[in-house]
Amino acid sequence: MAFYTYPTAVDTMSWPNFWAFILGSTLFMLGIDSSFSAIEASVTVISDTQWGSKMPRAFIAFVLCLVGFIGSIPFCFNWGFIFFDIVDHYLTAYLLNLIGILQAFGCGWFFDVADTIAKSNKHKNSLYVLSFGYWIPLMIITIVFTITKDNTLGYIIFAVCQLLVIITSFIISGMPFGQWYNEIMMCGVRKIAYACSQITRKDENEVMWWEPIFAFYWGITTKFINPCILMFILLGIF
Repeated sequence: MAFYTYPTAVDTMSWPNFWAFILGSTLFMLGIDSSFSAIEASVTVISDTQWGSKMPRAFIAFVLCLVGFIGSIPFCFNWGFIFFDIVDHYLTAYLLNLIGILQAFGCGWFFDVADTIAKSNKHKNSLYVLSFGYWIPLMIITIVFTITKDNTLGYIIFAVCQLLVIITSFIISGMPFGQWYNEIMMCGVRKIAYACSQITRKDENEVMWWEPIFAFYWGITTKFINPCILMFILLGIF
């Protein structure tokens, strides 16, 4: 759209040079905006580490910008557009899906796990059943059904498998359903969801009516639905 359709449309308009300048300026500013968000996010992560906290943020940003500048030089040659297509394909098709899976894993299956396990053996066993019962079948089912090219059946079998795993985890926990739901099934994602929703509270100690609904939606999609869909998409690309 940006490099083929829009320039072609601009050629058919009055004052094409003016509109071409506007288009180029827009793309340039969008690039700066994207670079700013990417650099700031990377600088924040590095600054939060033990070794990165000893360096000034401005220096970290300078190094990242310098690395980005050097890395972008190959795109400026006459074969740069072909190189851009190759990099764009592998970034969007593979890396973004993989990052999405890892982010869902970090939020839904790693955050707050140590504190939950430390509460009791029932917490530990129930959480282990839920975690291993999710990821091991997910790996096996996605591989098998992407090879057979029958993703619909794979989704159905995985959903049935997860229902059995969830029931097993609840039985092993020996907890009331509410406690199991909050501490095991929504381990990690519940805290993050409420951390997001409480920003809108007028009284920070009063939970608004829609927050449990949001926490359920956000937790289920982040912890169970998104990794499954992204895994099928990622393996289906190969």
